[in-house]
Amino acid sequence: MIALATPTGPVNRIRRMIGERLSLPPETRNEADLVHTTLFRYNGPLCDPRRFLASLETERAHATSEVDELVVSKELVFPSLQTEVLARLPLAPI
Repeated sequence: MIALATPTGPVNRIRRMIGERLSLPPETRNEADLVHTTLFRYNGPLCDPRRFLASLETERAHATSEVDELVVSKELVFPSLQTEVLARLPLAPI
């Protein structure tokens, strides 16, 4: 299950700042205008996916998060089962 967040403007500003300050490999370029996170994964098929999706249609979650460190990592085994940390960068409060 993936949650999409809006507005994406603040996150896209951070993405631009990161791109301006770090020498990232070309394959890391992502022009997507969305923010998402995986909330949970299923280890098997849902018994009633239509009912589950219908129950989510009217749900809206409101959350904020503080981030104090940027971790640049290389994903070796999807989905992040094995990664290599390339850099840890502390972030100053905005």
